[in-house]
Amino acid sequence: MPPASIEVPNGDVSSADGEAISLPSTKDSTDQQIELIFLGTGTSSSIPNLHCLTAPASKKPCRTCLSTLTPEGKKNIRRNTSAVVRVTAKDGKKTTLVIDVGKNFHAAAIEWFPKYELREIDAVLITHAHADAMNGLDDLRGWTLGGAIQKHIDVYLSQDTLRGVQRAFPYLVAKEFASGGGDVPEFKWHIIEDKIPFEIEDTGIRITPFLLQHGRLFTPSPQAFTPTPFATHPVPGGSSVTRSAADDMIAGVHPYFCFGFLVQDAIVYMSDVSLIPDDTWPVIQGGQKAVLVIDCLRLRGHMSHMGIGEAAATIRRIRAKRSYMTGFNHDVSHEEYTRIGERVGSWATEGLENDTVRRGVELMRGGLEGEVHWGSSSAMKFFSQSFVYDDPWSIVSLAFFLRYPNPYASHVISCDVVDRRQTDAGSLLTTRLILKRGSLPRWAPQGIISRTDSWVIEESEVDPFGKVVRCRTKNLDHVKVMQIEETQLFHQSQDGRTVQTTEAYITSKFGWGLTKRIESHGLARFKAHVQRSRQGVSLMMDLIRQARLQPMAFGSYISNIRSDMSFLAPESSVPSSTGIDTGHKPDNNHVPTSQNNRWLSRVWGTGN
Repeated sequence: MPPASIEVPNGDVSSADGEAISLPSTKDSTDQQIELIFLGTGTSSSIPNLHCLTAPASKKPCRTCLSTLTPEGKKNIRRNTSAVVRVTAKDGKKTTLVIDVGKNFHAAAIEWFPKYELREIDAVLITHAHADAMNGLDDLRGWTLGGAIQKHIDVYLSQDTLRGVQRAFPYLVAKEFASGGGDVPEFKWHIIEDKIPFEIEDTGIRITPFLLQHGRLFTPSPQAFTPTPFATHPVPGGSSVTRSAADDMIAGVHPYFCFGFLVQDAIVYMSDVSLIPDDTWPVIQGGQKAVLVIDCLRLRGHMSHMGIGEAAATIRRIRAKRSYMTGFNHDVSHEEYTRIGERVGSWATEGLENDTVRRGVELMRGGLEGEVHWGSSSAMKFFSQSFVYDDPWSIVSLAFFLRYPNPYASHVISCDVVDRRQTDAGSLLTTRLILKRGSLPRWAPQGIISRTDSWVIEESEVDPFGKVVRCRTKNLDHVKVMQIEETQLFHQSQDGRTVQTTEAYITSKFGWGLTKRIESHGLARFKAHVQRSRQGVSLMMDLIRQARLQPMAFGSYISNIRSDMSFLAPESSVPSSTGIDTGHKPDNNHVPTSQNNRWLSRVWGTGN
């Protein structure tokens, strides 16, 4: 089971029932702590599915569901999506908010409430009126019956959702509909509206609800508390419904809306969503959020839920410090989601365990559009910046790969190609090893590292048809002291210019009270290097323009560039920041093979 308290890291693919994270203090109060606990991370039918556990031998076994019968498959046990947000209120009291109470909320509460020392519920937030979000409301009598834990529970929901509760459980809203012994939970209902923030009583805790599309309506929404207007009958081979009269059919498709929640401007929670309306984006994008929880039913999209590619695209757009997917069905196991997250950072697809992982990696890459970092459970610093070059993609991308050596990168000792190949789709994959020299700050403990040189691996993909360059680098040495994982994305805009997006995650696992200081130092140094790197690329672009290289053969182009670089030392030695001869050898990609020349002729219009 994951640790109960993790300082906000970046990028988990799959959440698990019972997983908990602790967020840093909010911007409004240095004393206000927020903790997020997943009570359930499964779809409406939950996992395991009974039909999988009882399937005859002639049926293909469901590995995900069957694994739940073993200790190793515990993380594949997923109840209806639900979460607890525990926040320190302005009076110092820990306040517990529950988001959704579905069909198996009671079982989740029995397992996780004692573990995380949860008891009183200060508020319940309901996203929508489906069974997996509200059918556990009746179970809350265990809190209020006879004042066992508290006298009542405050429930926050939309007017439409309250109508749904009235239709399904009339006695929860009006006690005159109760029967038997009349034992019903005590609720105080609060109607909330789209994009109108509200406060949980007098706690200082602010919630902003916002509308999300969650599939569609199959009949006009009832406007009053009435019985179900028509019967539904099973249809062989599907989950559709037939209606008792043609008049019930609606002429057009009407979206079904549910709520997502922004909690304390820190957590964006969207457990049931197929489409995010345009007017919702300003609510969830303003400022970098600490955590995003996003719906992901399976690899493929669904009428009422996102697939992994759509979820990844949402992660990319919101750019939270850490993102969790939730709401899974049994198509993909927790282990497979973990493998997808681990492999999505590698451009190659060979050697992936199975078709599910391979397809998941491909879909995530498409959704992430180059954002490939999925880190471990550690603290980190995040950097993101975009820059627009006036030059076309062909010039900028070429200059980027030829940027070493240049006078703005004296810390680069050597740069060598270790692998290069062309994919069937026509993209060029390159792996380079770069040796860089750094320096320690004065406050660094003596002996923290044995040397200041560090090997860096660079993996890149050039897509000449889509006019996109993706590049990922990370250091191979001193990773416990500090690791920097950088992604670069170059793509051509509609006006013919080139957009460069740089992102980096700086992580330290050194400890000894120096972790945050090391990460802050790394972030400051990285920002300075970004500016110098851009100057180096601009210098190479100037040389390309001066030499009028297009459309010249690539080999001749390199020779001309070299002859113009009189300000640099010969290829046999490159001066470092300390003036030591490093014995640098030319980058292997400066002498491309005939195959690469043929490929490059398609990219840059060269004649070879």
